[in-house]
Amino acid sequence: MKLIAHKIIIAGTLLFLLNACNSKSKKDLIVNSWRLTDTSDSIPDERKKAMFQNAVMLFEKDGSFSLSGPGGYQGGSYEISDDGKLLTIIDPGGRPHENEVTILTKEKLIIKDIATGKSLTAVADK
Repeated sequence: MKLIAHKIIIAGTLLFLLNACNSKSKKDLIVNSWRLTDTSDSIPDERKKAMFQNAVMLFEKDGSFSLSGPGGYQGGSYEISDDGKLLTIIDPGGRPHENEVTILTKEKLIIKDIATGKSLTAVADK
């Protein structure tokens, strides 16, 4: 019985350590190419589909940000809080746009614009 309990403890410890090694900080997770898939804005489905066709947000490790798609290209920079709950996108004019990070995993990003209350959903493009 002690041997079984000992093996369970060792297995649990190994799983915990493996998970800890693989977990990334929010600052690391945001660095990616994100394909926009949805918005909470009330836009007709056909228009939404056209708007999100090839729409991609790119967050680089150096703090640069870009948004490209059918509407053109927009660049800027970004900052993410240490706790990963606030994403500030700074447009080329230097104006900050604060977003609550609702979900940020290696596969999915959902942000909510604090000023408008509207959210954007994106999936990892890479």
